[in-house]
Amino acid sequence: MPDYRFQRILIFTVSSAALLVSMGSTGNKPTATVGSFMGINIHKHMPVLALAVSLLLCPAVLAQNTQTKVAETEAPNHFSQPQFEILMDEGRTLLENNLFTEAEKVFAEAVQNIKINYGLDSPFQLPAVNLLGKALIAQGSWAALDRQLAYFEWINDSNYNKDIEVYLRWTEVLSRLYLAAAADINNSANAHYLVTAKNLNWRAVSAIESTFGEQSLRLAPWLYNIVLIHYYQSSISNRRFLTSYTYKSESSEIVSGWALGKSESLQKSYGIGKELLQRIRVLYRNSNLANAESDAVNLIYRADWDVLFGKSRSALNLYNRAYVALLTTGLSTQELDGFFSRAKVLPEQSLEVDWYELNDSAQAANSTNPLSFTAWSPVFPATELPEKELPGLTSRRRNGSALFRFDLVPQHRNSTEVAGVNLQPDMKAENFQFLSSSPDWESLETQVQKEISQLHFRPRLQNGRVMTNTTIEMDYSFYLEEGPSLVNELR
Repeated sequence: MPDYRFQRILIFTVSSAALLVSMGSTGNKPTATVGSFMGINIHKHMPVLALAVSLLLCPAVLAQNTQTKVAETEAPNHFSQPQFEILMDEGRTLLENNLFTEAEKVFAEAVQNIKINYGLDSPFQLPAVNLLGKALIAQGSWAALDRQLAYFEWINDSNYNKDIEVYLRWTEVLSRLYLAAAADINNSANAHYLVTAKNLNWRAVSAIESTFGEQSLRLAPWLYNIVLIHYYQSSISNRRFLTSYTYKSESSEIVSGWALGKSESLQKSYGIGKELLQRIRVLYRNSNLANAESDAVNLIYRADWDVLFGKSRSALNLYNRAYVALLTTGLSTQELDGFFSRAKVLPEQSLEVDWYELNDSAQAANSTNPLSFTAWSPVFPATELPEKELPGLTSRRRNGSALFRFDLVPQHRNSTEVAGVNLQPDMKAENFQFLSSSPDWESLETQVQKEISQLHFRPRLQNGRVMTNTTIEMDYSFYLEEGPSLVNELR
């Protein structure tokens, strides 16, 4: 379609100029005459008219030409707002294909893109920084990771007073990044990252208390996260005569020292976990969700904690109390025996105090034969991979898996329970029979038997009494002794 803008500008300009000349030269109202335009003698005033037209037209034409040239020569905008979404998708693909160096560069560019478009402290950066952290963990780039985690925390802290929900959601994500770094066998500062993850959960607890109150049920999952981290910390302590106390000084260096004896550290972790589990129980008892079933389930969690720390007698007492309490709610002996007779590796990976939800998840876990178990990391022996997304461990190792059958037999210990704690399982695995393994190495049998012997199983009960012998078939996924491999759930 023809563009008549220039013609319209010309007509308007000529008309205005002619009127200006006419009014300026005669001061009279113009009248139309032959050879005139709007009453103006064009021939007489042609020089003045030409000058006026040129003066009025030049700015418009110049501006139009300038805009055209700028549009033709303008460089492409690499930081347009949709660009970071494209970069994020590209980075995820690279991460899924174990191209960690390339993924790091793409996610770093996405972070810069979001900074430019949304601001330095924008929470929109957090998904990109999260994935950037995963790429750095996979490469073992600990110095770069520390910088990104500190930046992540700074952004998240700036949103504390703006939106508590955003703050809590991303605090959980940041805590999982620290846990992933702690689980890497090539990381010399495992304890530092583990303690930092625990401290983040405590900060979330403080935020919830100040915002929603000290009796808020929103505290319960965060408190249970701290309980789990104390168990992870104990699994590290159990391998050393002294426990590493690792912290960061005001400088960039990580400072390590030896603070507590192993038995002292285990006792401390046991006491803190016991206290937190009791607080969770009280929170539910004082809430509008209080009922006999949830209180009994909280007793089961307390009993599980005692099993993990070698308190077998007190654990059995708590299990029996929970069993009786559930019977009084109208549940059948058959239903309770079905729950307590299932093989369950401890600890539970999440807090679920609703009896029916807990029973349904136990049924689902045991609905397939064999029992499936994925080991988390050699750093935390006898610990299952956490159910929530974790970037996992360094990638340059192969996975191992084994299908085998064994008998689970209760340990017959002295009737008098010692005051101390230990991480020795109460249920002993015996009579191993290997059905298959990958890779098909004979040496794997020794490694697998050693690792399985460290697992803690919930005592299998029938009519409230421990079952004497149980045969279990397990599909066990683990890391070969030469090192761990990446366990990555990106979606």
